[in-house]
Amino acid sequence: MRNTPPVAAVLGLCCATACAQNLVQNGGFEQYELPAASWSLPGIADLNIPVGSTRLVGWEVLGSPDYVGTGWQPGEGERSLDMAGTPAIGHIRQSVALTPGREYVLSFRYSGNPDATMVFREPPIKELEASIAGLTFVALFDTEAMGNSPANMMWARVGRPFIATGATEVLTFRSIGPQVHTGPALDDVAITPRCPADLTEFALPGTPGYGLANAILNNDDFFYFLAQFAAGNLAVADLTTTAVPGTPGYGVPNGVLNNDDFFFYLAIFAAGC
Repeated sequence: MRNTPPVAAVLGLCCATACAQNLVQNGGFEQYELPAASWSLPGIADLNIPVGSTRLVGWEVLGSPDYVGTGWQPGEGERSLDMAGTPAIGHIRQSVALTPGREYVLSFRYSGNPDATMVFREPPIKELEASIAGLTFVALFDTEAMGNSPANMMWARVGRPFIATGATEVLTFRSIGPQVHTGPALDDVAITPRCPADLTEFALPGTPGYGLANAILNNDDFFYFLAQFAAGNLAVADLTTTAVPGTPGYGVPNGVLNNDDFFFYLAIFAAGC
């Protein structure tokens, strides 16, 4: 008999497990070299971080974002960025040390400046471009449709896998919409090695992120694997020759789908990231 926990117990173990150590320095933007009392709006926000400034620890400032404290609810921690300055187009980057050929996941939280005072009346769709190692994608946030506010920013989270091609890769974020006052909001940036059990962002076919690792291990990953296993998708579900740890072929695909693959995935899913 296999010494494998019941499926229901395994699913209960992992509702949303974040994966591995973050390789991005100051990904939550908590480290800032200017005291809050000296910000342009003390404690609330420091508008237009100067191009070339070293205030935002770990990041190179190529276009001036706003640094936000109590001005709105952060995605995590206490601080975040408005990637459109006042007025300016935000653009930041950081060099990240990685292992060439290894697969990683870039993830971050994003929202949009709700322009609660309705002073600027810029378009409600905020566009944030992220890029690293040949991966480039745009996260969209519609403040009108979402109805977010400074008290409830309704932060979304996205993750995308990529393969490092060099020992150092440049991570870049920039606002690409027309907004120059009320842009996309950014927080909680992370790069982590891809966890083998992390397979998808959502389990519903056709949704953005389907079949793409997102650095969160949850029930979506399990049900995605189950669907690919049932469909006979060798590229996803052929994981091992045997399910017994330490035996030859353990963790080595063999071109055959059977119960060994299922129980192997169940074990790595239960182990987490």
